[in-house]
Amino acid sequence: MINSPLQYGLSISARELAEQTGLAFVPQAVKGVWGVLLADHRSVPFDEVDQRLQRDLDLLDTARLNITRVDRQVDLYRLDLSKYAIAPAVTTIESIYREYDGLLETVARAIREHAAGGLQGAADRMVALGRLGLLGSRVASEVRENLKILQALLSNVYGYDFLSPFQEDQGRRDFVSFFFATQYTYARFYLVQVKAMLLLHLVDQDLARLTGWEMS
Repeated sequence: MINSPLQYGLSISARELAEQTGLAFVPQAVKGVWGVLLADHRSVPFDEVDQRLQRDLDLLDTARLNITRVDRQVDLYRLDLSKYAIAPAVTTIESIYREYDGLLETVARAIREHAAGGLQGAADRMVALGRLGLLGSRVASEVRENLKILQALLSNVYGYDFLSPFQEDQGRRDFVSFFFATQYTYARFYLVQVKAMLLLHLVDQDLARLTGWEMS
């Protein structure tokens, strides 16, 4: 086990990263998310709506916060991946995750605004739910496919000459810099897989409630 002595002590162990991000709780965290987001809250007092959102979205919010926390650690040393074949898969998943995460926040905020008597909250909720539905199809296709690509590349490290960009840069870096660049980049690749799994669980569990569409 190799641990970073940097400020946040980020480990390159997949097991420790799984624990840090709460990966084991992802299936439980996404259960019933759409149930609370799609429920009719109009005749319910604001305090009850707020409590239900807090209760039903609590595990999901915890998983998202854990991902954000590790993401910030990885951001301390994020390399330009443009020279990697793995870059499109990584950036696509990260982009869709950011959009999905933001829309979940928008829906929850709009529900609270509507429950508090704000007319705009109802409109914002419907727009965000529609965008979530459309984004769900991208999760089903693009995230699933790019996750396969990412995992295939990572599982064939030496055959794909995966570390060649690091090796090319090694002459301009000392060993410690080279080591941490490698460590944090692998942590990013693992975290992208966590994001993909969270998205796929959300869609697999709940998309049919919104659109009537069943994933193949």
